[in-house]
Amino acid sequence: MLACLPGFALCLVLSSIFLGRGDAIIASSAAFTVSLGANYTLGGYRWGAMMATIGATTLAAFIGTLAGQEYPLLVMLAALGSAMAAYFGLTRNDAAWWLSVQMVIALLVAGSFHNGVDAALHRALFVALGGVLQLGCVIMVNRLLWREAAIVPVNREVQSRHAIVTYLGQAAVCVAAAMIVANAVGLPHGYWAPMSALLILKPGRVQTQARGLARFAGTVAGSIAASTFALLVQNSAPLLIAGAILMAGAAFGLRKAHYIAFTFAITATIVQLLVLVQGGAIEEALDRVVATLIGGSITLLITRVYPLRLS
Repeated sequence: MLACLPGFALCLVLSSIFLGRGDAIIASSAAFTVSLGANYTLGGYRWGAMMATIGATTLAAFIGTLAGQEYPLLVMLAALGSAMAAYFGLTRNDAAWWLSVQMVIALLVAGSFHNGVDAALHRALFVALGGVLQLGCVIMVNRLLWREAAIVPVNREVQSRHAIVTYLGQAAVCVAAAMIVANAVGLPHGYWAPMSALLILKPGRVQTQARGLARFAGTVAGSIAASTFALLVQNSAPLLIAGAILMAGAAFGLRKAHYIAFTFAITATIVQLLVLVQGGAIEEALDRVVATLIGGSITLLITRVYPLRLS
């Protein structure tokens, strides 16, 4: 996974120099997302999952930008996408689960910056640009090092129809409810709430509770660390870029090690990227903590009221 770091760093530095900061963050975030798919294979092809992620997130960014103009439509699309991700997660089709989750996330983020066709095409272009640059860098680094990363096998499990319907319903309701609540309280970046709801949800209440606590702890710690760093360096762009690259490298290395540490690194990376564009380190950090609390609380409540019984 550390082979992904040069591509992210190159994308962030080059885009920050040659693009506006908003476009730089779109491209860099896309590169970051695509790189996290390096541990998956799709259709027996080593880079299939990364290539599919580029196409899926580009399409989702375009649709989300347009759908965000009609909020009920955005909620419906996010709920359907979350149900699809839940199905693949329950049946242990790991690559398809990953791809579905990234589509939902891209849809949610783009929906928060809703606009017309021109804006949708603009966002989709830079998502694709960042993803392609990252994929090219990963392949090049991999070949230079003369080694192939291990391919994660696909392990599928069969569940009863009742378990599948229940889990899909949980995912759709959790994500839709988190979107509605975050929108009602007026969170500036409310998409973090349904993202948290989807990522926290696991088969079984105990697993969901453990995941929720881990994600909240990692988000709080990452937000505090990133906002403190931004304040100490007085929002210096070069230092924020360096900090984001460092935290992205930590995320790549910790992905399979510990979920709290992984969430810490992801949160710190994203907060620094957003501060680079918008400033307001404390506001960005607090926004993510509140959204995570909303999404996690809703998921824990729904899985308690509407429990899943696996076959």
